[in-house]
Amino acid sequence: MVAVLLLAAVGALAVLPAALAPGRVRGARPALWVALALARLFVLLFGIRLRCPDPAALRRHHGLVFINHLSYLDPVVVAALAPVRFLAAAGVRRLPFVGWIARAMGTVFVARGSVESRSASRAELVGKLGRRAYPPIVIAPEGQIGPGGRVLPFRHGALAVARDAGVAVLPLVLRFTPLDAAAWLRGEWILAALWRLAARTAPLEASVVPLAPLTLGPDDDLAAVADALEARYDAELVA
Repeated sequence: MVAVLLLAAVGALAVLPAALAPGRVRGARPALWVALALARLFVLLFGIRLRCPDPAALRRHHGLVFINHLSYLDPVVVAALAPVRFLAAAGVRRLPFVGWIARAMGTVFVARGSVESRSASRAELVGKLGRRAYPPIVIAPEGQIGPGGRVLPFRHGALAVARDAGVAVLPLVLRFTPLDAAAWLRGEWILAALWRLAARTAPLEASVVPLAPLTLGPDDDLAAVADALEARYDAELVA
């Protein structure tokens, strides 16, 4: 736990200057490569066995990445595979260390308080994707942590962003075994969740499985697309 706190502090100090560095390295800002190294170090420190059958699918993808939301560890295991940006709740911006790193990584913050704020956030996201679709932006279309064995209904706004921006969606199916070790219990402080993770005695495996990319047309029915995509996730989760 001391190592993790030091990692968070050093990470913030490393990512922030990198965010000011000009240029890009293999298409991504230097801050994202620093974040990738920090995520890999976190995975190593906690002894998480990260498995991905096709990491190149994420590394070459331009556009949006959809993940099923299971744990506070979701962003860490995805960021450990490739340079990515994230969509996050506006409250994350105010978190010490985590908020600083998120801003440096180019995270898009969403205010969910009203229809107007959500519409403005979608418009901002479409604009960002229109200007640069790489590194991809990771979204959890469930909007909240799901039960694990199946996905919750996907919010259509995420699909509308992909359609309006004209970008492809790469579905990633995340699975933690055992899930309890990676869970974030209701009302639990994040350090308590990290303590449970560090104190476990059984191995923890994180699996990230890319599915075939999806491209939406202007006439696609978003409800039907969401239903079909949810079925793909559910089939992979029970496989």
